Amino acid sequence: MKTSPLSRKIYWAFLFTCLIFIIYGFISQIIYGEKIFEFLRKFQRNIFLGTCFINISYLLRYFRWRYLFYKIGFKPSLKKDFINWLSSFAFSTTPGKIGELIRIDFYNKDFNIPKSKTLSILIIEKISDLVSIFIISFLSFYFVGNFKYVNFIYLLSITFVFLFLLVIYQKKFIKKLFIKFFPKLKGKRFLDIYKSFRDLIKRDVLFISIAVGIIAWFIECCCLYLLVNYLNKYDISIFQSTFAHATSTLVGAISFLPGGIGATEFTTSQILVKYGIGQDYAVILSFIIRLITIWYATLLGFIMLFIKFLRKNT
Repeated sequence: MKTSPLSRKIYWAFLFTCLIFIIYGFISQIIYGEKIFEFLRKFQRNIFLGTCFINISYLLRYFRWRYLFYKIGFKPSLKKDFINWLSSFAFSTTPGKIGELIRIDFYNKDFNIPKSKTLSILIIEKISDLVSIFIISFLSFYFVGNFKYVNFIYLLSITFVFLFLLVIYQKKFIKKLFIKFFPKLKGKRFLDIYKSFRDLIKRDVLFISIAVGIIAWFIECCCLYLLVNYLNKYDISIFQSTFAHATSTLVGAISFLPGGIGATEFTTSQILVKYGIGQDYAVILSFIIRLITIWYATLLGFIMLFIKFLRKNT
């Protein structure tokens, strides 16, 4: 029996995710040994609270997703939409989270929404997340960083925002960018994507999208503070933990490693060490925060993917 292109994409993304999880678990066991299980038992209450915070963060980001769909004239079924959105999280550990592009096929198949429309929303979602994390990292750095560098970082941030606003309105540049990463996009398909993209980068829409992203990602950053706060021997502020998590997430995102694995944990642990947390604690905390963020998202995604296919078969 011939399999569909979507089934093949899911199959290979599933195999890749499982491989990454096995390698990650094996390396973690080598580095942490039995300590990790001891810490998981100690932190179980804080891990539960952190997971609740993560759920709130996901809900906010989901309603932003629906808001963006409304802005281009689509109102998919709430229940099926939520399942589709979360299902794509099963592939969060693919390089640059490109596995989430499967979401485009889900919406095309289930709601008959043109792939160009979903792709444009996905692009705005990722841009909003990157800008949100960047802003959180900068603002938290302002409160905890070395003040002699603040003016430089401030200038760099303004330059980044200016270039961002300049680039997204350059049709020729964006067309070249799209063609480079999506060589199959030509003619009408590109124009459809660009039209949807332009509808979504209006000031009010972009402002709301980034604002919701800032709130959602800040809530996620609070999870690290909850974990560190359990260790009474270390005094770390909410701004320090926010800077550690936001900056490491940003480093992981731009590294284009699968799920930012390795780059994110290393950055988190090194920043925590700079704030006076012991090396062992810092490394294990970096593992636990990833456990309740990206791996929890991956687990949620697989559960929703199972529900999706179960509903389809019944």
